[in-house]
Amino acid sequence: MKNKINHYYIYSGIVFIILISLFIIGSVYDFKIASFKRSENLNLAVFISNLGVIIPSIPLTIALIYLIKSLKLKNKLKINNIIETLIYFIIPLGFIIFNFLYEKQSIVYSIISNLLCLIIISSLIYYFHINKEIISNPDLSIYKAVIVLITIISLLIVINILKLTFNRPRPTNLELYRNWWNIKWTSWNHNSFPSGHTYSATTLLFVLLLFNKINKKAYLWISFTWILIIIIAMSRIVLNKHFLTDVVFSVLLSFTISTIILIINHKKGKLFI
Repeated sequence: MKNKINHYYIYSGIVFIILISLFIIGSVYDFKIASFKRSENLNLAVFISNLGVIIPSIPLTIALIYLIKSLKLKNKLKINNIIETLIYFIIPLGFIIFNFLYEKQSIVYSIISNLLCLIIISSLIYYFHINKEIISNPDLSIYKAVIVLITIISLLIVINILKLTFNRPRPTNLELYRNWWNIKWTSWNHNSFPSGHTYSATTLLFVLLLFNKINKKAYLWISFTWILIIIIAMSRIVLNKHFLTDVVFSVLLSFTISTIILIINHKKGKLFI
């Protein structure tokens, strides 16, 4: 167990070094990176960007499933399966509606990404339905679910407050470029720093670490999630929606808060080992 904790500290330290290094590089070269000429064929980037909007619905739904099933088990509640399933789809449907309203670059990719999200969530609901033994400690599962819901929603609010505070113009308006530390409010439309899409991708990482023991299988899923985070971050840069510092800061903020929560609660004997 001690070795697993040491490995996690090493992993976290490496991640922090990489993120801080990238943030420093971005602080110097943001303008030059944003000035590079983009390809005209950006269909894949548009699809990934659409996917980034709805990704938080997956960890939020996982937390909701844990919460409801744990409450049922603890209090011996009986809920109709159809009604219970409909409750689980409330969160993804809300994100899907937002995706259609927010992402206006391609209705086709919005539909595809939304369908993909529904397939993933439907699979998760079915998985939890046939694996009832997955919740062995209802009290701990309720505790974890509440932490996930509060953390993800709180960080989402913080990200949007920071967007309004820094009020940084997007790379599409390079003539208005200013460094992230040069705070000057000029328009409600200037909300480049930090990136909401990239933050959304990191929510998957948090729920993976919270609800899984640290083993080889967990590290495979964590590696896959990091690849997804990088791809979504790159799509936002390629589409000229964000600077490098915008996306890196989102990951750094989310990862820092998530790591602090995980370590504090682990010391209380409640999490992820």
